[in-house]
Amino acid sequence: MDRVCILMPLFNDWASAQILIPRIDKAVTAWQSRITLVMVDDGSKDPMPEADQLIGDSTHIAEVRVIHLTRNRGHQRAIAVGLAYAHGRGDFSAVYVMDSDGEDPPEELEDLRRAGLQHPEAIVTADRASRSEGPLFRLGYRCYRLLFRLLTGVAIRFGNFCRIPAVQLERLVHYADLWNSLSGCIKKSHLPTTGIPSHRAVRYIGPSKMNLMALVLHGLNAVAVFHETALVRMLLIIALAAGVAAAGWLASLFGSAAAGVAAWGLLLAMVLLTGMVLLAVTLAQLQGRSRFKEGPAAFWQSQVRQIAALREPRSES
Repeated sequence: MDRVCILMPLFNDWASAQILIPRIDKAVTAWQSRITLVMVDDGSKDPMPEADQLIGDSTHIAEVRVIHLTRNRGHQRAIAVGLAYAHGRGDFSAVYVMDSDGEDPPEELEDLRRAGLQHPEAIVTADRASRSEGPLFRLGYRCYRLLFRLLTGVAIRFGNFCRIPAVQLERLVHYADLWNSLSGCIKKSHLPTTGIPSHRAVRYIGPSKMNLMALVLHGLNAVAVFHETALVRMLLIIALAAGVAAAGWLASLFGSAAAGVAAWGLLLAMVLLTGMVLLAVTLAQLQGRSRFKEGPAAFWQSQVRQIAALREPRSES
């Protein structure tokens, strides 16, 4: 019997996890695998419930581990630590990554598994076919995707929800970019991937723990994975903006009929120029802020305070 891991980063979302775990247990009922659930506690301030309350009466999940990080490291680094832990165990044929708040539907785990059986060496991503957020968020998300495509030349339609086979996990955990963004790292690594359509669900309980600032940083972290390409493209945009600004300045000097239009063009070009410079500096800071030059496989243990066993696997007969 093969062993698979379901990995969930978690920050104060214990109540949602209590709802999600029984649904995961139901979703994997037909799997001929030994299931290990690994939750990465990203420095939660709320206390963890007792094991019986958290796990419930789930019967198909054989083992449950909670990795408590030393402090809040952020969603992506929590995932990186969890993947490095799963890799270090060395006994999983695949790792499934999903959010703990219910937005990644547990029913789609079976779709990921089937696609993985058809493409055993590929990372299976859950490509977002629809989202559950309001119109303002969806508009902002579309703008972000356009900006991401403009700066990197890459289109990413998936997030963290995915299935990673052991053969690709071995490679993935050695990429330093994994500390910044799982989806960005998968895309940049050029590891084989295949996708399934996924419909984003609604959070089980309460509003998202991620505020606007955290969402912006999350997006910039993904761009920072492609910082070389992004910086080159921004330099080209800056050069274009500087050219437009110079043309507007010259036009205003000669007092042409288009001086008014040129003034507006000059203003817009200067705003664009300033914005691109600030964005370039921000990306450079994000890329270097962790000072992690190696992937999480090298030293993930330094980020961990404790690994708690909530359920031990029964010995195989």
